This record gives sequence, structure tokens and C-alpha cells, in this order.
Amino acid sequence: MAKEFPFLHQPFPWYSFISLLGFMCCWRRVRHVYLQCNHAINLPDDEIRCDSRNCKFSPNHPLDCVPPQCIKTCWQYHQYPQQYSPNIDGKCPNCIAAGR
Repeated sequence: MAKEFPFLHQPFPWYSFISLLGFMCCWRRVRHVYLQCNHAINLPDDEIRCDSRNCKFSPNHPLDCVPPQCIKTCWQYHQYPQQYSPNIDGKCPNCIAAGR
């Protein structure tokens, strides 16, 4: 006998599908790793904006979309941050300035 899963009978939220594709606004975190001195420097986070009208952080989000309707129809959170950590074959700016 098959079990009944009531959540499967609910309409699939469009924003769940879009978020799986990575089209919502998020933060990008960059950390430069310098291989010659083994130091790492975190750069300021950058906000990556999507083009969706249904993301409250997007520049295309309508100005007249406000709570409580916005909370029901629009994405309210940034997605998980993109993380980028390039390995740089050199010394960090602090070691270069100190002459190490």
C-alpha cells in the first residue's frame, strides 16, 4: 500500500524552482589566498542582483509590491552566497609593503 504524501498535492511554488536554478539575488564572497606567504585576504562582499520581478532585492521588483502581498508572492531572502577563493602565486599586499 502506497503512503499518502499530502505535501505532494500542494501547488509547487514557482520560487522554489527558480531558487534551485540560482536566479535569485545573493552575495559573492571572495577570499584571495597568496601562496608565497600563506596569507588570505577577504574582500568586501558584493551583492549579485537578479532580474526577477519576484525578488524583493531585484532592481526589477515593482515599487507597489509591498507587504502583506509581497511576502506571499516574492522571494524574501538572499540565496546562499557564492564563494570564490583564487590561489594567487605571489605575496599579499601587506607582505609586499613590509618588504618580506
